[in-house]
Amino acid sequence: MTCPPKPQSRKVPQIWNPLPYFDTVKDDDQLDNIQDYSNFYETARTGTLPAVSWVVPNGHDSEHPPGLVSDGQAYVTSLINAVMQGPDWDSTAIFLSWDDWGGFYDHVVPPKVDENGYGLRVPGLVISPYAKQGYIDPQTLSFDAYLKLIEDLFLDGQRIDPQTDGRPDTRPDVRENATQLGDLLEDFDFSQPPRPPLILPPSGVQPPVNLPSSGVPVRVTKDKLYTVQPGDTLSGIAERFGTSVEIIAQSNSIEDPNFIFVGQTLYISVGSVPSSATSSIQALPSTGGSSATAPFSGGPSQGNPAQLYAVQLWDTLSQIAERFSPSVEAIARVNSLEDPNFILVGQTLYVPGNFVRQLP
Repeated sequence: MTCPPKPQSRKVPQIWNPLPYFDTVKDDDQLDNIQDYSNFYETARTGTLPAVSWVVPNGHDSEHPPGLVSDGQAYVTSLINAVMQGPDWDSTAIFLSWDDWGGFYDHVVPPKVDENGYGLRVPGLVISPYAKQGYIDPQTLSFDAYLKLIEDLFLDGQRIDPQTDGRPDTRPDVRENATQLGDLLEDFDFSQPPRPPLILPPSGVQPPVNLPSSGVPVRVTKDKLYTVQPGDTLSGIAERFGTSVEIIAQSNSIEDPNFIFVGQTLYISVGSVPSSATSSIQALPSTGGSSATAPFSGGPSQGNPAQLYAVQLWDTLSQIAERFSPSVEAIARVNSLEDPNFILVGQTLYVPGNFVRQLP
């Protein structure tokens, strides 16, 4: 038996919103600190982010089945873009992590800490103007390391000790003080020049630039990010930038073009469709269907129609190339794919034409 999904409220405790369960949060009058994530975009834009924010997705964007990984990618990218575009970027550290290991096999036995132990390894990324370039941290780290860093920086190293905190607390020890736990400050180099923002399209489409090791774009296109303003509609935004509602919706993984919110960051492929044209772009299934074309903004200005195609489960680049007639090399080149063997489900590809082969 399953229950239909319902709107998530910030005041209702649930698996994606655990803080209202916490007696400490209620006792300390901190329930109002739990806010809708749309407020995060606004505070990022205005430079009024709190010292620490913990952003948790809902089920749809969580990358848990049956949710799409591409939806989670778009959600996370839009949050990071908002910070990078705001005035707080030069003093920000973003820690991106997952709460489980996705069911993949892990050959490393977790280190023993106490009777609770550590679990299987999960991914973790550090995104900051001062993050070390290309650095893989060899330390033993856990979610305790995030608490340790916050407590060290903002609470002068204070810990909540189950022996002295005066509240029911079944923890056997203070995990932030575990001798094998590393220090996340090792991931930063505060002597380096701050790294500039790198804004990515939230749809998973490859950014239309070639990126050197510094992460700084070396080729600029007219594509841009736009923050939704009060009174905006998707059709109005599309008309303003000379594109179509369908292309914006597809590039940003928007299921309902009638639903956008103030502060939302949209990736706009500028000039994809003349403002006077009526677009026929559609979400294209991997099994074929009618062709929909649009000029590729990163290619020659004339005579180069391109198909927008969303990568489906089990797709390979060679299969996509065979389906639409261009070569693997041509698709890789226009999408700046360094490794043609690596594409993502939900990734939007520009497929160059003219198209010769028709699907049955």
